[in-house]
Amino acid sequence: THPDQWNRLPPELNAGLPPSWFIRLACNVGAARLFVPSGYPGISKGDSLNVITGAFFPMSMPAMLEELDTVRSLADEAARISSFGDIPLIVITGTGESRKDEYPSEALAKTFITLWGEMQADLLKLSTRSKHILAARSGHFVMLDQPDVVTKAIKELVDQSHERIHPDSIK
Repeated sequence: THPDQWNRLPPELNAGLPPSWFIRLACNVGAARLFVPSGYPGISKGDSLNVITGAFFPMSMPAMLEELDTVRSLADEAARISSFGDIPLIVITGTGESRKDEYPSEALAKTFITLWGEMQADLLKLSTRSKHILAARSGHFVMLDQPDVVTKAIKELVDQSHERIHPDSIK
């Protein structure tokens, strides 16, 4: 997430959820499950992940709403960070066709993809040791669509961090 995304993306791309009072009411009366017919695009409705998502949605939604209420203040705090120095950083971007399916029109999808690409490039500037990985078979949920990409990136960061802390141990 880019700390300035709420300002850089058009309002129709930042919209999404109904008012929090409505969602809380829907959770309290058990109707919230109707909002998530398939919680994770690209995964069948019968997949255990989607079944579990639907089952826990009413219980997890209040915590998610709390997170959404504070995310902008957290983003403002993150925006004050201008550099990570030489701390290794990997930015993973889902660039698969399913990414377009998340938006109601081709025009909005194109706008999002362009602006998101610019913001991902901004994030790369935070570190002198950054790397950008394009996950070509993934949409928003790279960890589900291509978990090997995420696992490999984590291992690479751990190795680079170890080298940074213990330079004499470089192979």
